[in-house]
Amino acid sequence: MIAPLALAKSELFASMPAPLLERLVPWFTERRALRGEVLLHEGEGANRLFVIASGTVLVCKAVAGSTEALVARLGPGAHLGEIDLLDDESATATVIMETEGTL
Repeated sequence: MIAPLALAKSELFASMPAPLLERLVPWFTERRALRGEVLLHEGEGANRLFVIASGTVLVCKAVAGSTEALVARLGPGAHLGEIDLLDDESATATVIMETEGTL
């Protein structure tokens, strides 16, 4: 289970009152992620929300041909996967752990 403080540090949940954060905690599971681990694949469904507690991820988009372009580097407090979770859409980018971290 993730600590409410970790959620409160997230830009997504930072303005949420503490009692509401406490109610969300059971819906989250803290886990370690390894360097190079792919969290989301562009075009595939994920049905999960990630909040980065430690470490960094690389957000990449497919471009013409078979290459990918780096569009963002995200670290602690950032979130990803919300589009797929909220709109039942496929992941809009591939997300790879740049470093070992905690989600």
